[in-house]
Amino acid sequence: MFIICMGETPLFISAGETPLFISAGETPLFISAGETPILFCIGEVLLFICAGETALFILVGAIPVFICAGAVPMFIICMGETALFISAGETPILFCIGEVLLFICAGETALFILMGAVAVFICMGETALFICAGAVPAFICMGETALFISAGETPILFCIGEVLLFICAGETALFILIGAVAVFICMGETALFICVGAVPAFICMGDTPRFISAGDTPLFVLIGPTPIFISMLAVSSSLTLTGYKLLKMSFGLN
Repeated sequence: MFIICMGETPLFISAGETPLFISAGETPLFISAGETPILFCIGEVLLFICAGETALFILVGAIPVFICAGAVPMFIICMGETALFISAGETPILFCIGEVLLFICAGETALFILMGAVAVFICMGETALFICAGAVPAFICMGETALFISAGETPILFCIGEVLLFICAGETALFILIGAVAVFICMGETALFICVGAVPAFICMGDTPRFISAGDTPLFVLIGPTPIFISMLAVSSSLTLTGYKLLKMSFGLN
């Protein structure tokens, strides 16, 4: 189940055969997850959503934060002036945030790093990962493969195995990983993260919808009137793209 809410904009998200609807704003948020309805809302802040073994996420203010549950420890992160609460197994960890670098190691499967209010990194074994890089460098670890991404002005194209990854690192970043679980989009100061499994996920950012497909279907991102298609390619260690070009757009893609 994927639930994303931007400010007071309600989103309709279909999770398999069960449609889900979220009403944002002052109205309490109601999420239908199977036979058990779940309602967690304090003011305009969506605190917590749990749907069995599927994805969880927290909406703090207007910024959604991703959480992935299942076989790995569950993470609950609140940003802003609120303290961060992280549940790693049966032992909860509570600490405050600020300008200080925060680091958490939950066993051998999870890492969380918060650099100020900009860079966030989560690595949970071979499952989902999340990066939001501003003016600082970002580091990605996926399984046994380590990748380094510079958050400068130079766009970067690279791959992991047969999975094509695209990164545009400038004032506004766009990061997409077409794998089994992880897809991330960062637009300006607003970060969006989607864990894509077997069902499509729908993103709404302001008044412009973004649709990202899952599985073997080519990934589709709509930025304003311009569509961007990125397919899964069989690539070697020397990445060569044929028939692809980078388009310079208003959001900083060079």
